Amino acid sequence: MYNPKHSTLILTTIIFCLALTSILVPVIVLGNEQISFENLELDYQKEIRPLIQEFCLSCHSTASHLGNLDLQQFKKLTEVRNKTKIWLKIA
Repeated sequence: MYNPKHSTLILTTIIFCLALTSILVPVIVLGNEQISFENLELDYQKEIRPLIQEFCLSCHSTASHLGNLDLQQFKKLTEVRNKTKIWLKIA
């Protein structure tokens, strides 16, 4: 049975994973410019973390870790980079 809420969740997850993949790469090169980890951390806090809070934490928080997935633990980019196996399960 078609569920529009489920389709929206799947699309959001795909977009989120694509955005997250871009920050999991150790160094991103744009032309001749390298982006530092400090800038990636700022991007994570500004763009990715709010997506996690809005679309993921209702089911995948520390309190209710549906599917044994706790995304609330990733408050900083370094925490994401240290536990890449979790993110590979999502993708």
